Amino acid sequence: MWILALIGLIFIFLGFAVHKLKWYFLISGYNMMPKDKKKNVDTEGLGKLMGIYMYFIGSLFILMSIISYFNTKIISQLNAIFISVFIISTILLLIKAQRYDHNKRENIFKSKDKNALISLIITIPILIFVGIMMFRSLQPVDIEINEIGVEIKGMYGDLYQWEEIQDIELRDDLPTIEMRTNGSSIAGKNKGYFKTKEYGKVKLYLDSKKPPFIYMRVNDQYIIINLGEEKRTVETFKTMQSLYNN
Repeated sequence: MWILALIGLIFIFLGFAVHKLKWYFLISGYNMMPKDKKKNVDTEGLGKLMGIYMYFIGSLFILMSIISYFNTKIISQLNAIFISVFIISTILLLIKAQRYDHNKRENIFKSKDKNALISLIITIPILIFVGIMMFRSLQPVDIEINEIGVEIKGMYGDLYQWEEIQDIELRDDLPTIEMRTNGSSIAGKNKGYFKTKEYGKVKLYLDSKKPPFIYMRVNDQYIIINLGEEKRTVETFKTMQSLYNN
């Protein structure tokens, strides 16, 4: 989870750069304004607001990193809270930032400047969509094993019937990932299609930092899974193996 801490530090640095070093060119929207409009922007107030936002988001990432290090079980439950706070704080930032732009005399929702309102209307759904996708990507694999086969639910889920499965084994290592072709990869949690050095195209449903991994070979393509916890992964493998051998 050091990636989360690194992202947090980057946010804090950017906040310091805008707030204290006055690198206002980093502020999206302001850096594209004509010079005559920039004169009507309270850059100091806007820079302080952006700085506080960056400090806050950076601290959240670092807090999530610390929690992940000491308690991996609770982290998936906190992801939803973290994403919700991130989205809400970003929306509040977009609204509050308008008060520092004196080119607009009215509240953005009453303003005649349609471009500003359209921009906000577009940004909010995008943030919500990205948040939902991040939340879904970070969730543990939901798997169901029955007499028909192995069904993986959620993003990139599929049903792998026993007659299609050519082999099942448990390993402690992963192939070398060269490229993500159609999937998500956040903080070591990989879901979807990836290209590997050893096996070419594979499908992953796993947390790469928590071995072991279940390898299923289906129609000459590898499907690699784990459940986020060693005990759960091993138990799942034993269940799969017993039904497969029958």
